[in-house]
Amino acid sequence: MIASADPRAQSPGESLSRALMYLHHFPAPELQHSVFDRYGRLLGITDFY
Repeated sequence: MIASADPRAQSPGESLSRALMYLHHFPAPELQHSVFDRYGRLLGITDFY
């Protein structure tokens, strides 16, 4: 599990969620993904993508 540590995780809950995703064989999510509208404006940043 140490090998899957990621400094982009912003909370212990995110790390726990990723550990559960790993244990259940889900693909690794992209962390802190920026989402933009069609005009290029930032709508938000997701924890998982």
